[in-house]
Amino acid sequence: MDPLMSLRQIADRNGALLARNKRHGDDLEKPRIVTFELLGDLQERADAACSFINECGYGEAFVSDDIGWSLVGEETPGWRVMVRMRIPTTPSALQCCSGLLFVVAEQHGLSYEGWMCGLMTS
Repeated sequence: MDPLMSLRQIADRNGALLARNKRHGDDLEKPRIVTFELLGDLQERADAACSFINECGYGEAFVSDDIGWSLVGEETPGWRVMVRMRIPTTPSALQCCSGLLFVVAEQHGLSYEGWMCGLMTS
């Protein structure tokens, strides 16, 4: 798939999730831990992406092959790179982080799976 089309789909999904969170009283401006998931079939690729993320300071990343870590509820086997960032979930902050991690995933032969966080209500 065309990378720009993939980024558009990610942005659309993020927008829908943020709108739902806002309807549930989420204060998008409040920073919180957001966890992102990248997935691949080779440990070496996951390790390389994890190292890149940690060395560049983009977040706190670790690698796991435990299906229980999946954020998107899929029991797809493979190597997960879980990335934690403390950010607000404003559209611009979340889109930038999602887009960055999509590019990192693509460059390392992984797929960008999505993100999750707790709601921060007033």
